[in-house]
Amino acid sequence: SPSRLLKIVAMLYAATIWVGSVHLGWHYASDGLVGIVVVCLIWWGTGRFVNWVEAREARAQLLPA
Repeated sequence: SPSRLLKIVAMLYAATIWVGSVHLGWHYASDGLVGIVVVCLIWWGTGRFVNWVEAREARAQLLPA
Protein backbone atom coordinates (compact mmCIF):
# COMPACT_ATOMS: atom_id res chain seq x y z
CA SER A 1 0.00 0.00 0.00
CA PRO A 2 1.17 3.60 -0.53
CA SER A 3 1.14 4.29 3.21
CA ARG A 4 3.43 1.33 3.91
CA LEU A 5 5.78 2.34 1.11
CA LEU A 6 5.90 5.91 2.41
CA LYS A 7 6.78 4.67 5.91
CA ILE A 8 9.60 2.54 4.54
CA VAL A 9 10.98 5.41 2.45
CA ALA A 10 10.77 7.81 5.42
CA MET A 11 12.56 5.36 7.72
CA LEU A 12 15.31 4.76 5.14
CA TYR A 13 15.72 8.51 4.68
CA ALA A 14 15.97 9.10 8.45
CA ALA A 15 18.45 6.23 8.84
CA THR A 16 20.57 7.61 5.99
CA ILE A 17 20.66 11.08 7.57
CA TRP A 18 21.55 9.57 10.95
CA VAL A 19 24.36 7.39 9.58
CA GLY A 20 25.66 10.30 7.48
CA SER A 21 25.71 12.72 10.38
CA VAL A 22 27.61 10.23 12.54
CA HIS A 23 30.01 9.30 9.72
CA LEU A 24 30.77 12.96 8.95
CA GLY A 25 31.34 13.71 12.63
CA TRP A 26 28.43 16.13 13.09
CA HIS A 27 26.81 14.04 15.86
CA TYR A 28 27.46 11.06 18.09
CA ALA A 29 25.38 7.95 17.42
CA SER A 30 23.73 8.41 20.82
CA ASP A 31 22.40 11.83 19.71
CA GLY A 32 20.20 10.14 17.12
CA LEU A 33 19.08 7.39 19.47
CA VAL A 34 18.16 9.84 22.22
CA GLY A 35 16.38 11.98 19.64
CA ILE A 36 14.28 9.01 18.53
CA VAL A 37 13.31 8.22 22.14
CA VAL A 38 12.47 11.88 22.91
CA VAL A 39 10.35 12.22 19.77
CA CYS A 40 8.45 9.03 20.62
CA LEU A 41 7.78 10.29 24.15
CA ILE A 42 6.60 13.66 22.86
CA TRP A 43 4.38 11.94 20.27
CA TRP A 44 2.86 9.71 22.96
CA GLY A 45 2.40 12.57 25.44
CA THR A 46 0.81 14.81 22.82
CA GLY A 47 -1.65 12.07 21.90
CA ARG A 48 -2.63 11.64 25.53
CA PHE A 49 -3.02 15.41 25.95
CA VAL A 50 -5.24 15.68 22.87
CA ASN A 51 -7.40 12.80 24.11
CA TRP A 52 -7.70 14.51 27.51
CA VAL A 53 -8.73 17.82 25.93
CA GLU A 54 -11.29 16.14 23.67
CA ALA A 55 -12.77 14.18 26.59
CA ARG A 56 -12.94 17.37 28.66
CA GLU A 57 -14.75 19.21 25.86
CA ALA A 58 -17.16 16.28 25.39
CA ARG A 59 -17.98 16.30 29.11
CA ALA A 60 -18.52 20.07 29.01
CA GLN A 61 -21.02 19.70 26.16
CA LEU A 62 -23.02 17.16 28.19
CA LEU A 63 -23.47 19.53 31.13
CA PRO A 64 -26.46 21.87 31.06
CA ALA A 65 -25.57 25.49 30.44
